[in-house]
Amino acid sequence: MATEEPTKKTHKRKKWPFVVLAIIVGVVLLDQTFIGGTTLFYRTWLTCGQRPVMAVGTGFMNAGVAHYVDTPDINIFPGGQDYYCTPIEAERAGFSASDKKYEYPHLKAAGERIPVPGGGWIYPDGTEVLPSGTILRPDDTATRN
Repeated sequence: MATEEPTKKTHKRKKWPFVVLAIIVGVVLLDQTFIGGTTLFYRTWLTCGQRPVMAVGTGFMNAGVAHYVDTPDINIFPGGQDYYCTPIEAERAGFSASDKKYEYPHLKAAGERIPVPGGGWIYPDGTEVLPSGTILRPDDTATRN
């Protein structure tokens, strides 16, 4: 009984599933880097049921205060961004509606506490809670001066 030698054709057939798998793994890994990141964006979109807002931080590439923006139609480098379902969720996380100064219009409209840069909170009644835990009420003018 003679054994049949593997031909070049059968050898090529065995390689192509590995090549396809390597390409798929490469694309998925690239999508998880700072270059990619679209998986997170679309997962957030599906979870929210609407297009999310994107948090933009401060630093070299993002001058101004930490704020949120509507997600762009085309984002070449979407990686490294935080996404929130609604503007009020982004404001609760400390991101401003403006890139020039700290503004939280959705939190004010909802009557929720407002984060203060550097820590602490301002409540709708004007009460401030400092990072140290000190509470300043609007009528405590002596402690504010």
